[in-house]
Amino acid sequence: MAIEYIQQFQAGNALSLKILVPYCNAWKILRKEGGAPLSHDDAAAHVIPQRNNLSVVDADGLINGVAYHYLMFIRLKGVWSAAGKVIIATPDSTYRQLGTDVLSLVRERMDLGLNALVDRGLLTHSADQIQVLTAPPVSTEIDWPIVTTHLQSDSSAERGLGEYIAPDEYDSETNEWSSFEGWISDVRISIIAWSQNPDQRIKLRIAIKNLLIANLSVFEAHEMINIDLSQSDTEDFEGYSVPVYQVVTTLSCQAPSFVETFSPTISRVDIDPHCGLAEKIL
Repeated sequence: MAIEYIQQFQAGNALSLKILVPYCNAWKILRKEGGAPLSHDDAAAHVIPQRNNLSVVDADGLINGVAYHYLMFIRLKGVWSAAGKVIIATPDSTYRQLGTDVLSLVRERMDLGLNALVDRGLLTHSADQIQVLTAPPVSTEIDWPIVTTHLQSDSSAERGLGEYIAPDEYDSETNEWSSFEGWISDVRISIIAWSQNPDQRIKLRIAIKNLLIANLSVFEAHEMINIDLSQSDTEDFEGYSVPVYQVVTTLSCQAPSFVETFSPTISRVDIDPHCGLAEKIL
């Protein structure tokens, strides 16, 4: 067999062709939509660039959901002929996003926690609700105080062999294997409280610090580890029409960043008695 089998790249828009190159002077693989390539020089077909004799990655202009026909051609003694059979494959994006989005989680816990303190009368606000945003306010009409969360950095810190972050899992209902690829990220975010009153800033600084401490169990449940915290005061007397007093809280931690990909279970393996190679049946 020339093309043994084709697998999807679960990121989408790409396919991996596992090939067995027979003895020949030259070979090439053609790809075509709507039907099989008619000849080695079919003008309507696309020639797949060669990389090595074990696998070929086709990521040139593939569209998810479109069926593509692949066929290998070989040249012997100056004559081109088809080798093996036509294989049809359809690229698709099927991976699942997992891991912890630290910024979104911290913003949510800030929003819920600060406004719970407002409801309890431990914090005050002109509109009875503290807004927690992901960017500095741009409007001149602001209901003070407000809080913003910003991502300072998210970088890969610890990586496993082959980028695998957890053991594969088998789902008996779907008859599929799940693989988990990614790394442990170093994450730093800023939580900035904006106020017109320096005394109110003190209350916000204490509330934010204690709120983060109170949420340590929640963060741990979302696999955030090695959490560290620092705070500092600053002022902005130029950006707005009124003096703005800020407390900047920097939260750093490590958290998993990974995706889940799916593979069908191998149901049969055929051994070629002439070359000893196996054809995998998915």
